[in-house]
Amino acid sequence: MVKASKTLYRQLQPESPLHKNKDLEKLKQLVGDVEKLVKSASLGVGMSEVQFHLDLAIKAIVKEKPAPAPSPKPELNLGEDECGDYDEQYDQYDVHL
Repeated sequence: MVKASKTLYRQLQPESPLHKNKDLEKLKQLVGDVEKLVKSASLGVGMSEVQFHLDLAIKAIVKEKPAPAPSPKPELNLGEDECGDYDEQYDQYDVHL
């Protein structure tokens, strides 16, 4: 069990290839392996903190999050704008660049 925990610890380090490659499926698999390892260990003193962090990791990494609801788009204002007579005002300058 100690060897398995050391292996998982190395694989889950922030500088590990797992994070550099951004492999979400492998990360989910390793979190599942940690969960199995913790469940197979007897819960003793100090394990409640381990269980708390494990539950947090499972919630953040493994569980699927619902897609956010699309926000309603504002109605498009198709009425006359304030510059409706813009062309008539500036036709006299008729500048072509």
